Amino acid sequence: HYEHVHDHHTNEDGIMTPSMATRINLPAKLTTDHEGLVARMEVLKVIVSSLTNAAQLDLAWSEYQMYMLPHLFEEEQISLPLLRAFFTPAEAGAIVGKILGAGKPAVLGSFFYWFGSADPNAADTASVTDASIKAATTAFMAQEGIPWFVWHIEFKGYIQAYRDAMVINAAALFRGVPPSTQAPWFGCC
Repeated sequence: HYEHVHDHHTNEDGIMTPSMATRINLPAKLTTDHEGLVARMEVLKVIVSSLTNAAQLDLAWSEYQMYMLPHLFEEEQISLPLLRAFFTPAEAGAIVGKILGAGKPAVLGSFFYWFGSADPNAADTASVTDASIKAATTAFMAQEGIPWFVWHIEFKGYIQAYRDAMVINAAALFRGVPPSTQAPWFGCC
């Protein structure tokens, strides 16, 4: 989570917001919120580094969530509609392309992995299947004009990187057992 949120904020602050600021006067709160969220993430990082019981994390995570979820909601309700209103699909696609080009494999993999969930707010990975990931991602690729072979040379690897970094740990947490260290030979899908 830590890496994903830092990457998200870095992309917003370094790519998305400056691009949008060429045409839109965005509310400052959308970027100034990042400072408080990052500070709360640093508290979580310290707790997680010495975690022996999930209950130790509960209060700090609840506080973090109280700030993060409204922030993400504001982005979805303000930034995305403004992007769609003031940029053509091709222009918005070019901005998103810069973000995808700068992304780390596991972070990009999370994007494609959760495409495969019927409930994007779900925390349990059990509902996400190889078939649902591939179907949703290939639909996205068709919509964005991404050639079919990119699935094989990039996106599958990104999804596997996310599984290796996050999914096996989350699944183990839900099951209450240590994570499996055995990865599938060819990866996902």
